[in-house]
Amino acid sequence: MEDQGDLEQTRSQTSWIVEAKMGQILVRSSLVAIILLSGWTVTVELQSREMPSAPASEPVGEMNRRTNLSHHHESSVVIIGFVGREGSSWLQSSLDFTQKLSREGKICAMGFEPLDHVNRSMTMNNSRLRQGREKFYSELETLENDSLEQWTRWVQRLNGILSQHGFLTLNLSRCDFRSRVFLFKARLGSHFRIGEGETADDSTAIQNIGAKFRNRRTKIVILSRRNILQRGVTHNSGQFQMQKARSEERRQEILQQNAQVEVDFDTVTQDMEMYSRQSSRMQEVVRRLGVPSLMVSYENLLTNFEDEMSALLRFIEVPIDYDVRLLATRGEFEKVSPTRLCQKVRDYRNFCSYFRDTQYGGYLDEPCDTNCSK
Repeated sequence: MEDQGDLEQTRSQTSWIVEAKMGQILVRSSLVAIILLSGWTVTVELQSREMPSAPASEPVGEMNRRTNLSHHHESSVVIIGFVGREGSSWLQSSLDFTQKLSREGKICAMGFEPLDHVNRSMTMNNSRLRQGREKFYSELETLENDSLEQWTRWVQRLNGILSQHGFLTLNLSRCDFRSRVFLFKARLGSHFRIGEGETADDSTAIQNIGAKFRNRRTKIVILSRRNILQRGVTHNSGQFQMQKARSEERRQEILQQNAQVEVDFDTVTQDMEMYSRQSSRMQEVVRRLGVPSLMVSYENLLTNFEDEMSALLRFIEVPIDYDVRLLATRGEFEKVSPTRLCQKVRDYRNFCSYFRDTQYGGYLDEPCDTNCSK
């Protein structure tokens, strides 16, 4: 995704120590941050280390029955802005694992894109759905969780808005009500009417919601995918099939189905064009909301998970009282397609020859005559 605006690049090196209850783990990393408008694009280098075991944690129900923590901090809301096929489900599922892993830095995942899951048994027009989204976003400002009763009433208000406007409701039974962050993912670019057809009321709505976000310290994480050619030949059904797989034979079958796929060049081109438009639209919505935002790269999460995730956790201001590497393998989703285009596309030579001389040629990761078996 192309960055917008002028970039002011600063470099800083930070070292830190993570102390775990099961022993002391010294983690030293360097962070290179690029400040982008109201957020940052983070690029980092990962050093391989042995994966530790997860510490024991008490059940969420037991945590919610206890009334006091050593320190209470004001909680906040974080929205993961995404378009699709950027690893958003994997990312949110990994963050939700903090419910079991962390004591002071719990993150509650409030369902997967609650403002995009429509109740098919109800008939709602686009105007009614847009109204419901605006009310839901506005109600986030009223988050209170000093007590279980306060938090329950907040969740009930959110669910009331969702049900009245044709959306499926939230199920937060797995969440500790004292979580530091309440998080959900949303296709922000399609939730607000901007640009063509935008009215004065539309403009006022996004300004008012932005003000409420800032008042509640709401932040936005923007997911991006640099290699849009890779994305264009990727199907998103594989990860959900893998999630339901009950045998190793079925797992291998799914992996095989997502390797050496047939692709239609025109369809891939249209997909890349649409993704670029939708990504730009989402960035414009975030800019107009005027809240702190962080751009997270799908590719960096794959190759530099620890540092990229650590930067994200610091951005949303949650304590890191565990080894971040544990989040990489504890989510409900996993990658099912090869990383190399050469191995993902069946006829890579022909595929490469077609896109090599187009504006997308730079996304080809290997020469057209590459031996894909190596």
